[in-house]
Amino acid sequence: MTDYKNHWDDVYSKSELNKLGWYEENPKPSLDLIRSCNLPKNAAILDVGSGTTTLIQNLIGESYSNITATDISQVALDRAKNLLDSDEAQNVRWIV
Repeated sequence: MTDYKNHWDDVYSKSELNKLGWYEENPKPSLDLIRSCNLPKNAAILDVGSGTTTLIQNLIGESYSNITATDISQVALDRAKNLLDSDEAQNVRWIV
């Protein structure tokens, strides 16, 4: 597991976010799917393999409040946290 973790930490520490092939500035497909479920704003939402997603900040912007973000890379999650203000980041569960 350490090799995978080191690999992804290395990828996220050396790459510009928008240069990563899977990066979405606007995660519209995921947001549309979540909206279509008509979930309450306090529904538990788990983002597995979060990376440096913008999905979290979009969910917070839509008033979702029970969000968990997971990734193998601490570097990725730290960069995702930096996309949020400190109050928003404290309201997300971040799991490596």
